[in-house]
Amino acid sequence: GAALLGLKHHTNKAVIGIDVRLVEQETGKVLYAAHATGEIYTNESGLTLGYQGVKLGGGAWTKTPLGAATRQAANGAMKKLTASIKQMAWEGRVIHADGKTVVLAGGTELNLKRGDRFRIVHRKAITGADGEVIAFDETEGGWVELTAVQDKKSVGKVLEGETPKEGDLVRGASAGE
Repeated sequence: GAALLGLKHHTNKAVIGIDVRLVEQETGKVLYAAHATGEIYTNESGLTLGYQGVKLGGGAWTKTPLGAATRQAANGAMKKLTASIKQMAWEGRVIHADGKTVVLAGGTELNLKRGDRFRIVHRKAITGADGEVIAFDETEGGWVELTAVQDKKSVGKVLEGETPKEGDLVRGASAGE
């Protein structure tokens, strides 16, 4: 019988780019954007041995090139976006205010702690002719310090400045900012 021996080698390249954006929901403003690419080369090598029409052996793909490149690009873009977000000051919303007592949306699930201090920010929406919010006019107020933190809710006292109104924001990091 006749035996045939064949060698093959093939290289594939997959390249993909991904853009991710963090968008402020109320205005549609892009706060941060990140772009990353993934580039993967894969090789297929194999030996084919045929004896009287029956093939033995062969090459096999270990990974799908496009899938691997997509994962690489997505991971790179998310790392860049996460680094930008880490530099962003935490922002919360006042859901109730009475005298010098302030209640904020957010608590232990956001790692807020008793003693954390935040700048009060008065925010007024600026709308276009169609009534859609296009921006905000913000003025800084005093400071609030958290006195009690629960799941999804925190209570604080106004340290200085006027009591915020429902819908105002608090922004910043812990004490010492």
